[in-house]
Amino acid sequence: MSWSCKAGLPGAGWSREPLDAPRSGAHIIVIRRNALRAYGNYSMTRTTNTALMKAAAAMWFFLFFVALSWPASSEVRPNEELVTAARSANTSRMQELLSKGHDVNSVDKTGKTALHWACYLGHEDAAKLLLEAKADANVRDRSGATALMEAAREGRTSLVKLLLDKREPIKADQKENLADVLAAARGARTELVKPLRAKVIDLNARDKVGNTALMWAAVKGYAKAVSLLMARGADEQIKNQSGLTALDLADDNSRQEVVEVLRSFKAERSKPVPAADRETSD
Repeated sequence: MSWSCKAGLPGAGWSREPLDAPRSGAHIIVIRRNALRAYGNYSMTRTTNTALMKAAAAMWFFLFFVALSWPASSEVRPNEELVTAARSANTSRMQELLSKGHDVNSVDKTGKTALHWACYLGHEDAAKLLLEAKADANVRDRSGATALMEAAREGRTSLVKLLLDKREPIKADQKENLADVLAAARGARTELVKPLRAKVIDLNARDKVGNTALMWAAVKGYAKAVSLLMARGADEQIKNQSGLTALDLADDNSRQEVVEVLRSFKAERSKPVPAADRETSD
């Protein structure tokens, strides 16, 4: 007598019988039936477990991403109220906050001011209100962008003009730049420095990758914005961290209209100044 497996698969069962016992046809059929039944149970169990594991993994991933995207709080932080109002172009709420002494240059978690958002979204009335309240157009967000860059990058020509009209541009050929102006007032009180800074706008301010407002307008193909910036003295020769000028960026991105505008201004600036004009300027 010896132990032998009927089917050779898990769950098929074992029976004690002589190894040389005669096997009838019916006996073989029973063994095959048991083997198929055991295999079917094994396959079903494995398939069910795999499906459950996949479903559990999918659920965990879903909950993980929901947790990441879920806002920490639905309440607006006090220092971001003006930014929130500017994003929705709610000028009445903005006026209310400013009348209560809310800081016109307060920033959100990205470092953007209300003026940043107004220029980015094209809310001209909100931008006018902020500029009248002495908003600083030279504040940089976390990427190094100013309000002028936001307006130029989005092709908000009217806002580019508004910023340039409301603030005296610091031109490329001026000896003093914004840093020098502020350095001269370094020992002064804050309330005296802020109005001084609010009166000027740095045309050639660069973000963290070295791009200026002119470069952003050029790479996006906004010829009108490029013309406005060039007319006010933006420096087209500045290079970003990749060693590219505004003309290079426009040319690389097939912005033909912008290329023509930049070349036209460059040619005009390269003309020699008549002697009579030099004497007048002296």
